Amino acid sequence: MDLEKIYHEAQECTYNDSPTFNIKRAVELFSAVISINPDFKLALEERSRCYFRLDMHAERIQDILAYTKQNPDVRSKVDIADSLCYLQRYSEAVNLLKGLDLNPQQMSTFGLRLREKLYRLTGQFDLAEQDKKQADHYDEEQKKLWDDPNYYGHYM
Repeated sequence: MDLEKIYHEAQECTYNDSPTFNIKRAVELFSAVISINPDFKLALEERSRCYFRLDMHAERIQDILAYTKQNPDVRSKVDIADSLCYLQRYSEAVNLLKGLDLNPQQMSTFGLRLREKLYRLTGQFDLAEQDKKQADHYDEEQKKLWDDPNYYGHYM
């Protein structure tokens, strides 16, 4: 069986409306792809999403680290922090996010909301409030845009 075919079969298993929907099977197939080609970034990304859906956060972190080993970005660090939060490793998650620019214009308010939550869990309430204000402000700006019937985003 060829690598691309296994990969596409695995993807098909991740679609909720697919007759072959089965996240555990998708993990098996993505794992088969990765065993053949350990540097298949898309398979690692997809398997990490499957691990999230299965609450397998330690495994998710390993896949994220594998596909970002040469080029970690803010989004991957937020995803790792999210899994660390699920694993109740709050201090590690805070340390990972602490120095990051979580500009909501680049990645939504998810990173800010996560860091706010982590700051609260670790007793850093002033920092939590700063992130909350920034996220709330951005959400308000976005709501105004979407409430405007002339906003170009409605026509994309």
